[in-house]
Amino acid sequence: MKSKETIKKLILRQKIKTDRQTQDRILAGAFEFLDNLSANGCPPQSVTVYQAIINNRLTQLAAVASIIIGIFVTSHYIGSPVEVCTVAMAQVSDNIDDVHTFTYRHRKQILNGQADRKSKTETVLYISPDHGVRLGTYVDGKAEMRTFLLPAEKVKITVIPDEKQYQRDELTEHTFGQIQRENDPRELIRQFLSSNYTDLGCKVICGIQSHGIQVHNPGFLQNTMKNVVGRLWINVKTQLPVRMELEGVDIATSKRIKIVTDEFRWEADLQKEDFGPFIPEDFILEKPDSSLDDIVPSLDKD
Repeated sequence: MKSKETIKKLILRQKIKTDRQTQDRILAGAFEFLDNLSANGCPPQSVTVYQAIINNRLTQLAAVASIIIGIFVTSHYIGSPVEVCTVAMAQVSDNIDDVHTFTYRHRKQILNGQADRKSKTETVLYISPDHGVRLGTYVDGKAEMRTFLLPAEKVKITVIPDEKQYQRDELTEHTFGQIQRENDPRELIRQFLSSNYTDLGCKVICGIQSHGIQVHNPGFLQNTMKNVVGRLWINVKTQLPVRMELEGVDIATSKRIKIVTDEFRWEADLQKEDFGPFIPEDFILEKPDSSLDDIVPSLDKD
């Protein structure tokens, strides 16, 4: 029979929090159970065991403690369901396909740039199939440009704060669709999920209980990056992505870069007015000299 100190340690080890009312009810129920045994007897196959309990007060207390442990654990699991940290990858892919509107942040950092400078590019994006795409791009924390893709007019408007000007481009259906796809992270997420990966287990990411996977040198990035390590973290509760990380060498520049896509708001409540375009009155319309790829950032290049 376990000693009282051992039983106490067992109870404390459960780390279960209950209020005084709950504890009183549990104790009352436990003692009532023992009293009933004493008054009514026990089933034939258990007579010896229960007689020992009734005849020995210390054993009674041990039995009460054991009953309390069982009730505490049961009430804890029933009252607050344990969140199992598992993710069905196929379900994640289906979930992102079902999303209509969303926002997210895309950050790119050059890790081995100039000796005294490590450039950071950050883009905040709003995505809606009905209202278009809105991007705000910042370099080292300074506003670089704002871009608006308007599906009804099939135009791209780029606002450049430093130059107090904006550019307006008429786009073909094909070009407009291509730019939309380049700024939609879901295809990259799907390819992530379908790759051979290592399970990273659970971790709290941005305050969210998440399950992670890791890939090495994924084939879908072989034309843009090499020596890649990628991680994807999934919200355990919603089965939707929380954060995507890529670190490797940019093939075009031979620089080591880190790309983080996070702050997802899946199925965000976005309205037409959220997509602008927002052009200050004193800005001048200019004809753009750069190609679309130079102006509009995408997930793989800025």
